[in-house]
Amino acid sequence: MALDYGGLHAAEGLLLARYFMFLQVYFHDIRVSYDIHLTDFLAKWLPGGKFPSNLAEYLKYDDIVVQSHINGAADDPTSPQHLEAQRLTQRRHFRTAYEVLPLLREKTPDIFQILVKEAEAQFGKDRIRSKESQTEFSSLGDILVVTDNGPVNILHASDVIRGLKPRWLGRIYTEKKLTKEVHDFCESIVKRTTG
Repeated sequence: MALDYGGLHAAEGLLLARYFMFLQVYFHDIRVSYDIHLTDFLAKWLPGGKFPSNLAEYLKYDDIVVQSHINGAADDPTSPQHLEAQRLTQRRHFRTAYEVLPLLREKTPDIFQILVKEAEAQFGKDRIRSKESQTEFSSLGDILVVTDNGPVNILHASDVIRGLKPRWLGRIYTEKKLTKEVHDFCESIVKRTTG
């Protein structure tokens, strides 16, 4: 399968929209924070911390079932998932304390891992969460465009698509009350590490 050259602009628009969805929606710090809390909840709630591999069993865990268990755990202080459930239902989500941008990572490739390790040691693993995010465009090389010279890879046919570079972002999250303290601590580590 390949795109006709006349459809190249439509494909560019679709791929640009996907790229901006990553940057503006999928990477949004609050959305990512809720992903982290949902993952923490599921790890404590699911048997063995994982969804079942059996399809019939897996399908029993639909949105309604999961949400009802989150609501129940949020209302039950004795539930092992109480704290995670409350973070999800009562907007007690972790906030972004520090963001490592690509330029800093280029200068010091392991800076994000250093910061996470140091912050966890300083504040405790239960009070620090981290997430690395990266745009995914690995399948662009599989898209062909039919030109007068035969089919070519979309990266050869489109300057726009060729100009899309993978974007990386690393964030450290913590409780709202610790945000400034964790931020300042990370800043001090960055200054010490990068000179």
